[in-house]
Amino acid sequence: MRRPRPMTGSTRSAPGNRIAPWGHADNRTEPDLTRSAPRKGYGVALLMALVHMLAVGDRFLLSILIEPIKTTLNLGDGAIGFVQGPAFALVNGLAVIPMIMAARRWPLARLLALALLGSSLATLACGWAGSVEALIAARMLMGLAQAAIGPAAIGLIVLTMIPAHRGRGIAFFTAGASLGRGVAMMGLRHESAICVRQT
Repeated sequence: MRRPRPMTGSTRSAPGNRIAPWGHADNRTEPDLTRSAPRKGYGVALLMALVHMLAVGDRFLLSILIEPIKTTLNLGDGAIGFVQGPAFALVNGLAVIPMIMAARRWPLARLLALALLGSSLATLACGWAGSVEALIAARMLMGLAQAAIGPAAIGLIVLTMIPAHRGRGIAFFTAGASLGRGVAMMGLRHESAICVRQT
C-alpha cells in the first residue's frame, strides 16, 4: 500500500483562489484593484470635501447674521462674541479626541451621518433660538457634532484610496474648509450690500 506523497512547493485550493508558497495569498488581482481604487477614492474624497464645505459654511453662517441677532436678542458685543467663538470652539476642541476614538470603533459612514445630522439640527436650533442661552446651547451642539466630521471623513478617505493617492484626498478634504469660509464671506458681502441698499 502506497503512502500519499507530501505536497511540496505551492499549494492549491479552490479554482480561482490560488495560494502562494508559505500560505500567502497570491497577489495577482492587485493590479486590477489598483486601477479601480483611484476612481472610487477620488469620488469619496470629493464628497468629503463637499461635506466639509457645508459644515464650515454652517459654522460661519452666524457671522452673516450678527446684526439681526444682536437686535432680536438684545445682545452686546461680548455676548455675541462668546456665541461665535468659545461656545463652539471649546466644545469642539474637547470633543475631538473622543470622536477620534469613536471613529476607531464605530462604522465611519454611520458616524459621519450622525455628525451631519447633529450639525444640521444645531443650525436649525440657532435659527429658532429665542434667547442667548438657547443660542449658546445650539452652538455647543454644533461644536460637538462637527468634531466627528474630520475623523470620520479622513478615515473614509484612507480606507477607499490607495496610499499613493491619500495625500491628495486629504488635501481635497482640507480645501473644502476654505471653500466653506469663502461661501460664508460671499453671503456676508451680499447681506451687507442689501443693508446698504435698504438704508
